[in-house]
Amino acid sequence: MVDFGNDRQGLKSLNLLPEQCRAARALLNWTQAQLAAIAGVSHSTIKDFEGCRHALHRATEALLIEALEKGGVRLLGTGHDGPGVRLKLAMCKMPLWKG
Repeated sequence: MVDFGNDRQGLKSLNLLPEQCRAARALLNWTQAQLAAIAGVSHSTIKDFEGCRHALHRATEALLIEALEKGGVRLLGTGHDGPGVRLKLAMCKMPLWKG
């Protein structure tokens, strides 16, 4: 489950931003079509959401978040530094540089 730090009555608030979606796809090297297929939504849904043409339904948002997180990213909430996205450590395929 995604923890965006907005716990209301035991339910987590999702609030995926278009910028987070684009950044997560970039980190995973996924196209919009790949994300759509993995999440089980239409390509136009991803395209329109990332282009800020419309908001997502909660169920669609949950499908995208689940797909992105299973793909290997962690979506970060609006805490101190604001919303963001990062790779899960196990997803890093290159050894860390030791200079």
